[in-house]
Amino acid sequence: MKTYFYFFLIICSLSIKTTAQKIGIKVVKYTDSNPFNSSRFPLLIGGNINITEKINSYISKSELDLDYKKARKNIFEVLKRNERVMLGKHLGIDYEIHLLNDKFYSVMISGEACGAYCEEYKTHYNFELTTGKKIDLIKLIKPNMVSNLIDTLNQIKKSMIKEARETADSILKHQKLDSLEREYYTNMLELYTDCAKSDLESLNYCEFYLTPIELVITSDRCSAHYNRNVDEIGRFEFRLDYIKWNRFFSDYGKRVFNACVTLKHL
Repeated sequence: MKTYFYFFLIICSLSIKTTAQKIGIKVVKYTDSNPFNSSRFPLLIGGNINITEKINSYISKSELDLDYKKARKNIFEVLKRNERVMLGKHLGIDYEIHLLNDKFYSVMISGEACGAYCEEYKTHYNFELTTGKKIDLIKLIKPNMVSNLIDTLNQIKKSMIKEARETADSILKHQKLDSLEREYYTNMLELYTDCAKSDLESLNYCEFYLTPIELVITSDRCSAHYNRNVDEIGRFEFRLDYIKWNRFFSDYGKRVFNACVTLKHL
C-alpha cells in the first residue's frame, strides 16, 4: 500500500514540475494619472529558470537600463521619477510577441525615448530558449548569399520608394491642393528623391524578427525627426517567406525556421 502511495506522490510531483516548466509570458503593467504613461513589459516565465532570467535581464537592461534581479517585484516603480517623467526617459512602453515556442523567442519592445524631444522606437529581440543566446541575423544567411540578399533587398527598397515618389508627384501634378498640402507633398517628394540615392550596404545594422511563417528584416526609415511627418513608408520591412527564400538561408537558419514552422506557437 505504501509503495502505491509513494508512486502516486512521485507521479503528482512530476506532473506539477512539468506544468511549472512550461514556457510563457508574465505581463507587468504600469498606469498612473497620465494615460500616455501606461506601459506593459513582458517577462519570460517557466522553462529553464537560468535561461529565462538571463533573457529577462538582458532585455530589461537594454530597454530600461535596469538590473532585473533587483526589481522583480515592481519593474516599473524602480524607474519611476514622477508622473511627468515615467521610466526615466521612456514613455508608453509596450510589446508584441512575434514568436514563442519551446525553442525560440522573438519579441518587439516599443515606446518613446525622450531627450530634447521624444522619438518613437521599436527594438526586436530574438533568442534561443535552449541556450539563452541572442540569434545573429548574419548566421541565418549563407555566407556566399549575403551580398545577393542585400542586392535583392535594395531592389525591393527602391521599388517601394519609387512608388511613393510617383504617388507624391502625381498628386502634385493632378490634384488641386492648398498651400499646406502642396508643401507636404513637395517635402515628401524631396525626401524620397534623396532616400533613393542611399542603399542598404550591410545587414549589421538591420534588425529582424521571427514569425511562424517568415523572417522579417527591418531597416531605418528615410526620414529624420524633423521630416518624419511626411514619411509615409516608415521603417522598411522585408518579409522573407521561409520556403520561397530558402536558397538564401544557412543550414543553421533552416533549422531555426523549420522549428518556427513546426513547433506550436505558445
